[in-house]
Amino acid sequence: KVSELEFLVANKLSNLSMPDAELKVELTEKEKLGPNGLDEIQLLFKTNLGGQFSPLKKVASGGELSRLMLTVLSILSRSKNLPTLIFDEIDTGVSGEVAAKIATEFVQMGENIQLISITHLPQVASKGTQHLHVSKEAQGEKTVTSVRLLNEEERIQELAKMISGAEVTDAARENAINLLQSA
Repeated sequence: KVSELEFLVANKLSNLSMPDAELKVELTEKEKLGPNGLDEIQLLFKTNLGGQFSPLKKVASGGELSRLMLTVLSILSRSKNLPTLIFDEIDTGVSGEVAAKIATEFVQMGENIQLISITHLPQVASKGTQHLHVSKEAQGEKTVTSVRLLNEEERIQELAKMISGAEVTDAARENAINLLQSA
């Protein structure tokens, strides 16, 4: 049901620091049968209290779109038999607080499905049960990509790099350890 989806989306978006956001699914019937049938679906979105619903593609920022997509996929993962979801930097354009909330949503989703998240945010990376490091290297005329499972010490080091950059500070390392302990 559309109204149930709208309710679930609003509830999840509220948990992702968008308390007044709402999605409206508008179904209209076309006069003539087209390649996609008679029904036309338009997604309308509002992000602010007192705001008006407008077409999603016109009003949502990158961070808002990311959270909406996460929300819809989270709902789908509970109602459909999706064995694996892969998110590629879905946390782009969000603050540290929102990143932590996205990470919490990932943990909940991961209880029922395999979830793979490509991220540059330590708040998200620290919540994973495994941490893979992906790197690219030029070898002759080719770029070679490698993927390596990190052990606990390597994971701390990688999270510390995410926090402080190439030069890892003691504070960043301590913060990385705290993030892993709170996971």
